[in-house]
Amino acid sequence: MDSFLHRNLSQTEVAQVDEDLARFCYAEGLPFRALASPWLRKAIGRLNPSWLELTRLTEWTYSMLDDQHEHVSRDMMNQISSAFAITLLSDGWSGVQKKHVLNILLAAPEPYFIDNIFTNADIFEPIIKEHGVRAFVSDNASVMRKTWRILRERIPSLWTYGCAPHGFNLHTKDIINLDEFRTTNADCQKIAVYFSNNKQAGGLATLQTIQDRLGVKGSIDKGCKTRWGSQIDCAKDLVKHKQALVLTVTDQSFSTSKDNAKEVSALCRGDEFWARVGIFLRVLEPLRFFLKVLQSDTATVADVYAQCVAVHAAQSALPQHLFTVANTKEDLMRLLQERMNFIIHPLHFVAYSFHPRYAKGTSLDNHIVTHYVFTLAADALGEHDRSSLRQELEFFFGPFQTAPVFGSAFDGENSLLDDPVNWVTAHLTKKCPILSKLLCIIFSLAPSTAGAERNWSIQDFIVSKRRNRLTDARGTELVAIYWNLRALETAFKAAEIGRKRKFEGIHGDDNGRLDGDDDALLIGESDEGVIDWQYSEQYSRFVKPCPHPLLAGINVGDTMGPLVLER
Repeated sequence: MDSFLHRNLSQTEVAQVDEDLARFCYAEGLPFRALASPWLRKAIGRLNPSWLELTRLTEWTYSMLDDQHEHVSRDMMNQISSAFAITLLSDGWSGVQKKHVLNILLAAPEPYFIDNIFTNADIFEPIIKEHGVRAFVSDNASVMRKTWRILRERIPSLWTYGCAPHGFNLHTKDIINLDEFRTTNADCQKIAVYFSNNKQAGGLATLQTIQDRLGVKGSIDKGCKTRWGSQIDCAKDLVKHKQALVLTVTDQSFSTSKDNAKEVSALCRGDEFWARVGIFLRVLEPLRFFLKVLQSDTATVADVYAQCVAVHAAQSALPQHLFTVANTKEDLMRLLQERMNFIIHPLHFVAYSFHPRYAKGTSLDNHIVTHYVFTLAADALGEHDRSSLRQELEFFFGPFQTAPVFGSAFDGENSLLDDPVNWVTAHLTKKCPILSKLLCIIFSLAPSTAGAERNWSIQDFIVSKRRNRLTDARGTELVAIYWNLRALETAFKAAEIGRKRKFEGIHGDDNGRLDGDDDALLIGESDEGVIDWQYSEQYSRFVKPCPHPLLAGINVGDTMGPLVLER
């Protein structure tokens, strides 16, 4: 420190200080002009006056950004190139500049921001081929599902599937729109909106005063129309603040002359409303929990199938007498089957079948699992020894799962159970090299577009109303530095604890991939899509649907084409 304070800095040292300051701005989302602040310059000048004489920070505004972007991109590509498998994530958005844009992220497994796309160009195929992308995940909108089909025609080995939380979100909407629950949800919204719009005495102000007196903290979430899980939060908040709501509508300051005031008062004081809310939450609250599980940073594709099984179990356990509208339970099970057709890809089932948390003790049909493993291996591994893979599967389903010597692999205290890639490399690599390679690829895939969704929050922070004059190129570079520095930090920390491992030649080459034509992919605003199972024969590799192994009536294989078992 003394050597820094009491001597003149060299031009090289000053340049290094400038670079660190620039990275500080980019990493924290600060405008570069913050470095021109006289107070900052004065503070650094006190530490070493020679910096003031030699710094060229203000002259390097543009070149510094390009240099930092190139440096971060180089580190990012090193991480991507060493990944077991890469998932392409994409989501649409309209920012402060009112432009429709698609973001492109590559998950390896940490999601790295690659670029923003402002056109309807044929953009996905070149990125997929350049980076050896194994899977493409987007929302379940009909336009994106059509994009999957076009991509699979051009790249038959590509796996395409929808964002699992988005699928569960749409399933929540399906349930809320049933006659049994539609009125209850509308009544909950009516109460939440009333207090949101009336903040004075007799409204929100009185409610907050009573909440403070009761020692109850928190507000009432009125939900979002496009985030149907938030409707469940609204009902939960009403139950949490039930006593405060009843006291508020019976308070002398509460005026029944306002819009909906009489209805709100009658609902809050009526036992029938609260009974309906209880049934509403009993049916839907498990879905909200499953949504949060799948949106977490640690979720895997195995968790998608596991949560489907859990939803099926929860809804099957509901008693028929719980509902007032006839056939409600039958409707619930029918909607679940339709949505599972919409969500489940064979890789979800295979991941579930081999995940250490779920594999032990499951009563799965090993013939079905084997069929899907061979199907996925043909895509992911290219040429491989099928007989050796079959022997490895027989070992896994036989001695490995049953022999006492391997019991510790599935022990609940095993610290590797939550990290399936490390679990595979620790317990399966020597005995099952082909199967291990495939499982490491599958377990490295992203189950959702949560990373792409979170990226929009960062974009909104960087390209804000105060900085709306940023060009598309500069805004994209600033977002890339800000986002990827954090993703790299996460990856480096993971490497320190030994989570990252690599198989040589895991990506293989582009065997079996077809060159596409020049037709542009269809890009548009996200919608909720239509369940559409009409696939052309050229990529329906099997002829008829295969019954879902756990959920009766569900057909696995939408996103790969219909499947059939060959016995």
